[in-house]
Amino acid sequence: FFFGARNTQRLTHHHHAEGRLGASVALRPIGSIHASKWPRRGASSCVLPALPSELCLLDPDDPAQEGVCVEFPPALTPAQRAARAIKFYSRVLPVLARYKLEQTKLDIGVTKMSADEEAAMWAEIDEWGSTRISETIQDLKGFYVKTGQVISTRVDLFPAAYTDKLAALQDGLEPMPSEIVEAIVRQELLEGEPLTKLFKTFEKEPLGAASIAQVHKATLLDGREVAVKVQRPNVVPTLLGDISNLKSFSLRLRDQLPVDYYTVFCELGRALEYELDFLHEAQSAEKIWAAVTHTIGGLPADKSLTVPLPVPGLSSRRVLVMDFIPGTPLSKLRAEMESRGLSKDSAEAKLLGRKLLQSLTEAYGRMIFGTGFIHGDPHPGNIFIMPGGEISLIDCGQVKQISSAFRVKLAMVVILVADFLSLGEGEDEAEKNKLNPARLALVPALAQAVKEFGVTFADSVAPGASRCLTAPPAPFTPPPAMQCPGTACALVDYPPPPPPAPP
Repeated sequence: FFFGARNTQRLTHHHHAEGRLGASVALRPIGSIHASKWPRRGASSCVLPALPSELCLLDPDDPAQEGVCVEFPPALTPAQRAARAIKFYSRVLPVLARYKLEQTKLDIGVTKMSADEEAAMWAEIDEWGSTRISETIQDLKGFYVKTGQVISTRVDLFPAAYTDKLAALQDGLEPMPSEIVEAIVRQELLEGEPLTKLFKTFEKEPLGAASIAQVHKATLLDGREVAVKVQRPNVVPTLLGDISNLKSFSLRLRDQLPVDYYTVFCELGRALEYELDFLHEAQSAEKIWAAVTHTIGGLPADKSLTVPLPVPGLSSRRVLVMDFIPGTPLSKLRAEMESRGLSKDSAEAKLLGRKLLQSLTEAYGRMIFGTGFIHGDPHPGNIFIMPGGEISLIDCGQVKQISSAFRVKLAMVVILVADFLSLGEGEDEAEKNKLNPARLALVPALAQAVKEFGVTFADSVAPGASRCLTAPPAPFTPPPAMQCPGTACALVDYPPPPPPAPP
């Protein structure tokens, strides 16, 4: 990390400083991001207060450094945060209000319709609401994109209209202009020198554009193909302002939302600090790679999947050069298969599905129960299918270290669930969904293990189910008064899912 470390350590005084190249720099407030020609000889130098402790030290008197000066804006002012919040509220609240209104009218009998008519009504509202939410996120960008990405992967909680429209946020955002990208790379890795000093080729069109950064394919002078991840200049103040707004919004509407998103946003906010530092991501990629290439006991093993590793010496807080991964993201796999004339029911698709499940299961088993250091953002845009069917997990910006105590709790749940399911082997489907005596004996221990993760029952679950969470541990056989009636124990009996509720 020689270049990255040297780049990150370039600090200056608060007002004026002399760079190593002799360039005088001055700190001045910046309210927006724009690109401008660097001043020529005799003019004042350009300024880049990308972070409070970093300034642009590029020499404007060097002809080789003529190009675009990228200015990184400061944190959003209270007025700017309020403006974004008002825009967000004004577009989202009408969607939530319509769901609430229609549900209330149904509950009190003002609106009466058949099941088919009700399904059609909800489908129409889903289409309208998802379009409005998607357009709002695309317009505001920032942390709202992260929120949309979370929603797009939760097909178990949100209607298909929402998950389908928001899936485009995984890797299909509007990219930065190539001039801005080039200027950032030159500034971060080359101290203003031309890209040709480091790269043989550098593609202007990005491979993908996400909420925090976009990635370009390039070739180093030694012939290695690499992916260059470049952070958006205005992303830091926008994200920090948005996360504050979203936490406030979700806290006020905590009882109205289907999921406690206040907790979700708090967790994402804590991870955001590291995700904005690409030096941390480079280190995280090394840790993830170590986890997936070793057994849980720490012995070397065949890799369960591939992780793109950083190129030593070519990382900074805003630019990361890493291995190039050829292939197709899982989010675009269906379209790719259809273009090749393959259906999702073909033998090839089923074989790939098994390979994908096996690789991800083995990788996350090693991460969770080995080092406890896990990749925290495995959405379909970050899972690649490489030529030959090998699986790759990219973008190690969101990671988490889980404690040994948590891993032990999770291991106990996995063992208890495995034991519970094994007691139903050889039975037909109808019998598998019943609490036979052997299974019933495991219910208290399993329920108690799950309770330690903070899991509680919804109000709609039968009253008898909640007693499972307070039952003594196995091998106690509960009396009839404490036994879960029918399929009330949703945690262990896998009942049919309830009808989809409005978000």
